[in-house]
Amino acid sequence: MKRILHTFSIVILLMFHPLFKLIRWRVLFVVNSATNETIELLFPESISHIITIAPIFKSFNSPIGFIFSRKGISLIVANASSNDDIWSDSELVKKQTKALTRWNAKRIALGGILPSAIAKHDCSEILDERFSLETHGTVFMLSKCINLAIDKHPNLALDKRPISIIGSGYTGQALAKYLEKKDIKVHLFDVLEKDIFSKSKNVKFLHSKFHEISSSGLIILLSTKGDSGIRSIEPHLLPNMVLLSDTYPKVSTRYIDVLERKGVVYYECHAKIEGAYTFPTYEHAPSELLGGCFIQSYVESFADKPLTDYAQFTESADKLGVTGVIHYPAISKEHAS
Repeated sequence: MKRILHTFSIVILLMFHPLFKLIRWRVLFVVNSATNETIELLFPESISHIITIAPIFKSFNSPIGFIFSRKGISLIVANASSNDDIWSDSELVKKQTKALTRWNAKRIALGGILPSAIAKHDCSEILDERFSLETHGTVFMLSKCINLAIDKHPNLALDKRPISIIGSGYTGQALAKYLEKKDIKVHLFDVLEKDIFSKSKNVKFLHSKFHEISSSGLIILLSTKGDSGIRSIEPHLLPNMVLLSDTYPKVSTRYIDVLERKGVVYYECHAKIEGAYTFPTYEHAPSELLGGCFIQSYVESFADKPLTDYAQFTESADKLGVTGVIHYPAISKEHAS
């Protein structure tokens, strides 16, 4: 019955696509399918098969749901582009970005790999003032989740050892800079060699030296794909480590089982706004949990301008009741603060 209702909801949303482009949404939240497999998390199987094989849907943003809050309604749209498509095809990114400018919304939030791809392909000139490219929302969410994990596991002394960040991309570097200012030791890992943080006293960049995560108790997974990130670090994980994940696509059940067998405590990171929820509900996350990139645009929608100063952003987010949540998907436990 749930699948039937989901399919019916998506069909209705697709039918009203022209009308939805005219409505002024608080936030237009844009996501891509990430992989051919994870598109079935966004669309029913009967629809996702058609969307995957039809090239037009790689740049066509289909309405898939709403985010209701006490201060307005936001629309979620998705396209069928994989992370690999977006990362390798500059023309596709330009086409997607131009299409998004035709939507009516106070702010436009770009999820997943889209912000990094726009920077890589030098497409920022296409964007207008409604697009949010700041990382404050995600860093705010992750900082809350880090504090929650430390408070929840006081016996593991997570704050007494360096924090390991897996992935030095758009978000990884922003989080490392935030923790650096807090005088927290950080080990930042990536499979790509980069000349970053060479003069930092607190941040140590480690190219593919994943064995050094053994000195950490708390690991932040920010790899583009959750499962590939786990494969890179799995041989070096130790019991009683805590792993916080903010990847898209998420870590699969198969690899969550791998972590559990190794004695690693696993959580997904989300944000939460009191009274806000998504509809229709998707199985991979409870309806009341939101992403950091959405939070950035949501908070900015009340200021009607980009919030480039982190302190200003946090003040506004706190006033709106934004919190962080660490969520264990297998048993639907969450701990918010």
